[in-house]
Amino acid sequence: MSIKILLVEDEPALAMIIKDALEQRDFIVEIALDGNQGLESFHKMKPDIVVADIMMPKLDGFSMAQLIRRSDKSTPILFLSAK
Repeated sequence: MSIKILLVEDEPALAMIIKDALEQRDFIVEIALDGNQGLESFHKMKPDIVVADIMMPKLDGFSMAQLIRRSDKSTPILFLSAK
Protein backbone atom coordinates (compact mmCIF):
# COMPACT_ATOMS: atom_id res chain seq x y z
CA MET A 1 0.00 0.00 0.00
CA SER A 2 1.47 3.33 -1.08
CA ILE A 3 1.45 6.40 1.14
CA LYS A 4 -0.85 9.19 -0.07
CA ILE A 5 0.63 12.69 0.10
CA LEU A 6 -1.23 15.93 -0.39
CA LEU A 7 1.26 18.52 -1.66
CA VAL A 8 0.00 22.10 -1.29
CA GLU A 9 2.31 24.39 -3.25
CA ASP A 10 1.36 27.52 -5.19
CA GLU A 11 4.27 27.37 -7.64
CA PRO A 12 3.31 24.77 -10.29
CA ALA A 13 6.86 24.10 -11.55
CA LEU A 14 8.16 23.40 -8.04
CA ALA A 15 5.10 21.30 -7.23
CA MET A 16 5.76 19.09 -10.28
CA ILE A 17 9.44 18.62 -9.36
CA ILE A 18 8.50 17.53 -5.84
CA LYS A 19 5.65 15.34 -7.13
CA ASP A 20 7.93 13.58 -9.63
CA ALA A 21 10.61 12.96 -7.00
CA LEU A 22 8.08 11.49 -4.56
CA GLU A 23 6.33 9.36 -7.17
CA GLN A 24 9.68 7.84 -8.14
CA ARG A 25 9.75 6.57 -4.57
CA ASP A 26 6.26 5.04 -4.91
CA PHE A 27 4.28 7.70 -3.06
CA ILE A 28 0.88 8.73 -4.40
CA VAL A 29 0.87 12.52 -4.72
CA GLU A 30 -1.97 14.96 -5.32
CA ILE A 31 -1.19 18.64 -5.84
CA ALA A 32 -3.25 21.59 -4.63
CA LEU A 33 -2.18 25.07 -5.75
CA ASP A 34 -3.46 27.14 -2.82
CA GLY A 35 -4.68 26.70 0.74
CA ASN A 36 -8.37 26.64 -0.15
CA GLN A 37 -7.79 23.94 -2.76
CA GLY A 38 -5.57 22.11 -0.25
CA LEU A 39 -8.32 22.10 2.37
CA GLU A 40 -10.86 20.80 -0.14
CA SER A 41 -8.46 18.12 -1.41
CA PHE A 42 -7.65 17.08 2.16
CA HIS A 43 -11.27 16.26 2.91
CA LYS A 44 -11.79 14.44 -0.41
CA MET A 45 -8.48 12.56 -0.52
CA LYS A 46 -7.92 11.69 3.16
CA PRO A 47 -4.12 11.74 2.70
CA ASP A 48 -1.65 9.98 4.99
CA ILE A 49 0.44 13.16 5.18
CA VAL A 50 0.21 16.81 4.08
CA VAL A 51 3.23 18.73 2.78
CA ALA A 52 2.43 22.43 2.51
CA ASP A 53 4.02 25.73 1.63
CA ILE A 54 3.50 28.51 4.17
CA MET A 55 3.04 31.57 1.97
CA MET A 56 0.23 30.92 -0.53
CA PRO A 57 -2.59 32.96 -2.04
CA LYS A 58 -6.17 32.77 -0.74
CA LEU A 59 -5.30 30.78 2.42
CA ASP A 60 -1.79 30.45 3.85
CA GLY A 61 -0.35 27.13 5.01
CA PHE A 62 -0.65 27.86 8.74
CA SER A 63 -4.33 28.84 8.41
CA MET A 64 -5.02 25.76 6.29
CA ALA A 65 -3.38 23.56 8.94
CA GLN A 66 -5.49 25.16 11.70
CA LEU A 67 -8.65 24.38 9.73
CA ILE A 68 -7.51 20.79 9.11
CA ARG A 69 -6.83 20.37 12.85
CA ARG A 70 -10.44 21.22 13.66
CA SER A 71 -11.54 17.89 12.17
CA ASP A 72 -8.32 15.85 12.12
CA LYS A 73 -5.83 15.86 14.97
CA SER A 74 -3.55 13.07 13.77
CA THR A 75 -2.59 13.43 10.09
CA PRO A 76 1.01 14.73 9.97
CA ILE A 77 1.47 18.16 8.39
CA LEU A 78 4.93 19.22 7.22
CA PHE A 79 5.78 22.72 6.07
CA LEU A 80 8.12 23.11 3.12
CA SER A 81 8.93 26.76 2.60
CA ALA A 82 11.58 29.22 1.53
CA LYS A 83 10.47 31.46 4.41
